[in-house]
Amino acid sequence: KVYVHRYGGILSAYGLSMADAVAEEQEPAKEVYGVSKASGGFDEEQDLSAATREDRLEHLAEKARASLVKQGYPEDSIVIEKYLNMRYEGTDNAIMILECRDSDSP
Repeated sequence: KVYVHRYGGILSAYGLSMADAVAEEQEPAKEVYGVSKASGGFDEEQDLSAATREDRLEHLAEKARASLVKQGYPEDSIVIEKYLNMRYEGTDNAIMILECRDSDSP
């Protein structure tokens, strides 16, 4: 048997109204992220793609922000999270990770 709640439509609409609005922007890129140190970790001084990557991410963030503002969301309520789809060299499987901010660094 399948039970359908009497107020299923209303509950569904309520759930949709409570959901976060999301605008996603992405573009393909093939860059090397950092250079491994012999002792482990990354040598940020040798990360040649850092400036370009940050410029591209800022451009995408502005596009997403503009999209949400156009839909009527106040700019001060918008939170930007930058994700990177990364792969180990020689693999086809991408891993989506949240970009490390300066305040997140150890």
